[in-house]
Amino acid sequence: MIFSLDGNYLFLKRLLISENNDISGETLILNMNTGKLIFEKSPHFFMNFTRSPEGNSILIEENPGIFEFFPDSRIKKLICAKSQYSDTLISDNPAFLYLSPNRKRMLIVNGSGGFYKGKIFSKFNDLWITDLTSSAEITWLSNSLIAYRTGYTGNYSIKLLDTKTNQIKTLITNSLNTSMNYSSHSGIISFLKNQLIHIYKISENKLVSTGIEGEDISFSPDGNRFISLLYKKLFITKYNLLEKRNLQHRNSLKKILELYKILLKNNQVWLNEYTLSYINRKIDDYRILIGE
Repeated sequence: MIFSLDGNYLFLKRLLISENNDISGETLILNMNTGKLIFEKSPHFFMNFTRSPEGNSILIEENPGIFEFFPDSRIKKLICAKSQYSDTLISDNPAFLYLSPNRKRMLIVNGSGGFYKGKIFSKFNDLWITDLTSSAEITWLSNSLIAYRTGYTGNYSIKLLDTKTNQIKTLITNSLNTSMNYSSHSGIISFLKNQLIHIYKISENKLVSTGIEGEDISFSPDGNRFISLLYKKLFITKYNLLEKRNLQHRNSLKKILELYKILLKNNQVWLNEYTLSYINRKIDDYRILIGE
């Protein structure tokens, strides 16, 4: 499920199971202003589209190539013929197209099972990305800058690629999951390092660990608030309060660190053989947060 960037549409996928147990996919598009719901049959069960930079259309692959689909008019426009990106296809899964904000660069991704191949097309140069491990945790931050997930299970990283200079900057490493999300209006990327929320402010080139645990983070347009999920509960956090209450927050982090140290000594409450590794990671991360 994704929202259009302008907030006018909600795009989502669902599985349909017939009385004969035949399974098919369907794309649903909800116009948030009119309440109109559009149904599109899909040969794919799971997410097989991306959103356009403007937000009033989606980009979806069909046999001839990748089309831009405008929900209200039902018009489909071919954006990229399959012959142009056939060298990126390494699986039978659908290819995903990510357009830069000005549409002068496009990234096409294909793969499966944590191994994906991406190619950036532009009039300036073509560029391969060979270490992608997700077809969803990818986003253009500007007309030349891309953020994406790499790594492997239990050791994921978030990288920034400058497509003009081909330089790569690593924001975090060694994370169990990342849950990367880009709040375009505020210009903030959010992601996790072992469940701890980190943010990167693009305009300030600044990486911040909030010291808060959560998932599926999204910032308000002004960047002053963000929502997150934790233990099936939705939280709204004022970002500036984290800075104002730094000492109070630091004391809370110390208490959490002590709890993890107690758990480290009590293996009777460990759930499985991975618990020790998880606790050690949490201890290391919290020690860094409080400056030990």
